[in-house]
Amino acid sequence: MTTDGRQMVLSGWRDLAMQRFSTRRSLHAVLAAALIIVFSGCDASPEKVIVGTWKMQTDMVNLDISVEFKGDGGYVMSVDSRGEVASVQDDGFIHGRWHIEDNRIFGEVIESNLRNVVPGKSDPDEIIRLTPETLITRKPTGDFVTYTR
Repeated sequence: MTTDGRQMVLSGWRDLAMQRFSTRRSLHAVLAAALIIVFSGCDASPEKVIVGTWKMQTDMVNLDISVEFKGDGGYVMSVDSRGEVASVQDDGFIHGRWHIEDNRIFGEVIESNLRNVVPGKSDPDEIIRLTPETLITRKPTGDFVTYTR
């Protein structure tokens, strides 16, 4: 093989290597750009994730408890026993205010038509897990409560 032939072969290999490098670099750039777009569009703050309606998971089949955390810091909890749960004295609601601080949900009852619920602040619940679909908290008593969407 002549010197010119070798140079052509080496030049061809160099061009091929540069194309692969360029393609790989382009893929990395596209991936990086996609990740930046995805994560810049996400506000993963607990205050944003928690907003919406959640259903509390209970052992009682005929008891529905849901809570709606509003973006303005208000909340509404609804209790519905469908008339079939003897341990629930009332069906009704609780209106209040909430905020998150140091991974804890602080609540204040403003109004309720439930007999055993009085207005005022409550002890905060620790947030154990918070995803767009699941909220798990721990009460000051140590009991865990699971909410789902």
